[in-house]
Amino acid sequence: MSTCVFGIDLYRLIYFQNQLLLYLLFAEQANVLNLDRPYRPLIIQLKQLSDNPVCLQVQYYLPKDVVGMRGAGNNRDILQQLTPAQVEFLPGCTLEVSYQNHGKNDTNFKASLAPGAVCGFTYESQYYQVELGFEANSQEFLSFDKGIDPKTGKGIWGALLGPYRFVKRYDFSSELNF
Repeated sequence: MSTCVFGIDLYRLIYFQNQLLLYLLFAEQANVLNLDRPYRPLIIQLKQLSDNPVCLQVQYYLPKDVVGMRGAGNNRDILQQLTPAQVEFLPGCTLEVSYQNHGKNDTNFKASLAPGAVCGFTYESQYYQVELGFEANSQEFLSFDKGIDPKTGKGIWGALLGPYRFVKRYDFSSELNF
């Protein structure tokens, strides 16, 4: 497993009209050499399945105005202006989550696409296919995300040699208002 030199803000919550809409996280990546130029913004919804209270899903959304969301991970004012109409659900981009609880503050989560699921979307008139997955605990986040060539089914970018490892740098838990 290699350690990645990217920043990612996984703990920022999105509020619509001053109310927390389910459990949504905003994530964007930025190369450590260009922290002022974040890219790949995503909105991630954590969803508890109603038929089983211990089953979780993760659904991915894309801001319709990617450029307008740039930097929102560090600028809460941008996030507060986001409305549900400004995000697009990414069909096929839903992960199933399993977890193991090893005691107080020691829970490991693992999320992956359902077998046979294809996560794909069109951005700027080009079709992209991605394979999504992650493992997380209170101190680190391992991303298995990679771009897939839709013609060959082979990985072309991302976690080709193993997961990207993100270590927690900031704690935004004080922003949670349950």
